[in-house]
Amino acid sequence: MSDAKTNAAPPSAGADGPKTAAEFSRRAYSGCSPVPEALLFARLTGAERCFVVSGTDQEELRDVFAAKQLSQAFAQICGSPTSKLAHVTRILEEHRCPGERALFIGDGGGDFAVARRLRVPFVYIEQYSEWKSAQGKLSGAPDVLVCETWDDILSQLGLRLEQS
Repeated sequence: MSDAKTNAAPPSAGADGPKTAAEFSRRAYSGCSPVPEALLFARLTGAERCFVVSGTDQEELRDVFAAKQLSQAFAQICGSPTSKLAHVTRILEEHRCPGERALFIGDGGGDFAVARRLRVPFVYIEQYSEWKSAQGKLSGAPDVLVCETWDDILSQLGLRLEQS
């Protein structure tokens, strides 16, 4: 899903606006549109092999994915309060998958840190990132691919949106 900014009111909004950070987050996510290229990647990879791991509240994520009828595209949708490191570690262990045989697509320093710690190849996607020092941290790092957009990821993997 796109993390594009929305015009939702801030958490301190009045009678019509959200009253809590969770409600604000739900409204912001509900205003986002699915990224067709990301969904194609998930479909071609296979839902049983594709996981969403986020720092966003897990129940909020699951509610939004269900409302947009996207839950079935993924094996699991995982979020906070459990850490990304804990989620990815558990997923790799449950599926008896060595880190080197997995792929982590992320847009932040925390994502990169989890991938490094677990020896998972990392694809950095700039499209929705706010990680300002990414290029310096990623430059020369082994098993890292930098892509500007999801379309670039598909191209690097030899996949096309038309395959949907």
